[in-house]
Amino acid sequence: MTTGTARADALTPAALLIARLLPAAVVLLAAPLLLDVALGAPGAPAELHRRAPDVLGKAALGTLLASYAITPIATLSGWRWHIVLRRDYGLWTFAIAATDLVLAAVLDERGWQAGIAGSAGLAAGTMATLLLIPLALTSNRWSMRMLGRDWKRLHMLVLPVLLLVAVHLVFIGSDAFAIAFLSVVAVLWVLRLGAVTRWIGRVRAGRT
Repeated sequence: MTTGTARADALTPAALLIARLLPAAVVLLAAPLLLDVALGAPGAPAELHRRAPDVLGKAALGTLLASYAITPIATLSGWRWHIVLRRDYGLWTFAIAATDLVLAAVLDERGWQAGIAGSAGLAAGTMATLLLIPLALTSNRWSMRMLGRDWKRLHMLVLPVLLLVAVHLVFIGSDAFAIAFLSVVAVLWVLRLGAVTRWIGRVRAGRT
């Protein structure tokens, strides 16, 4: 084993740990707001309701895309050490999105219905979050064994989740962001196609 390879092997666990914990930075960003609410600071619930969708929404969007990108990255690079992040980021996506949904329901002065479905954009985001529930509950080896081939079929729900997120972005007034989001998703989807992955595999094999 070369020195470079040994150094890379030594750094991999550390890189994986950092990557796994990176979404936790969102908790740190939201912690002061949550603390103010817990302490009963004047105006704290309204401020949390105003800022939470921006902080948590962007975080959930980032972890969702990161989870969907793990397999294409493996296809392009041949790396395998990061595959576990596909599940981790998926679970982070659900945890963050569910927190955002609960806060919207609890803090909206118009009532919980308005908080989660008061507009087309909110309804689309809520539906996307609800579709994440079966994905989160079955993101484990036991479910993979029990469901067999149906496990992959179930996890194809990520596609309507991605589409609903795009709809959510459009209706909350982020057309350009929605287009950029769908463009990235489209590239990642193409890189997941069997014919494309086989071609990339042949190209990579020819370079070794």
